[in-house]
Amino acid sequence: MDSLPPDRASILGEWIGFAYQGTEFYRLELRSDRRDILIRMHPDDSCEAYSITSWNVKPGKLSLLNERDNRAEPIEVNCSAVERRYIKLEIRGVGKQWSRSVTLYKNDEVSTGLKATRKAAKKALRANGRK
Repeated sequence: MDSLPPDRASILGEWIGFAYQGTEFYRLELRSDRRDILIRMHPDDSCEAYSITSWNVKPGKLSLLNERDNRAEPIEVNCSAVERRYIKLEIRGVGKQWSRSVTLYKNDEVSTGLKATRKAAKKALRANGRK
């Protein structure tokens, strides 16, 4: 857990992650121009877009109000935790019997981690005589 609670500026950006079950991919964009959006991608690669009409951050809590785009299924989004490195969401279908636990991570940090581990793997493989 980070020592300082996140403020609005520190959680701006792109957040990505999978639902706990691993079946759906989510992307949350919190932008300084307030054109915020949540995208839900299904296993068949179809996507639903949700405009975030407003959001607010308080220590350990992120409040999101969303509206669905025309064909998107109505959802309710609740945040159970927000830190500088991750956001935990509970997403459920309005009027339906499903819910998803989703952990989102800063896209930039995921990209940095992927590059660093890829580099380390190549170095280890070379050291072991493999390419």
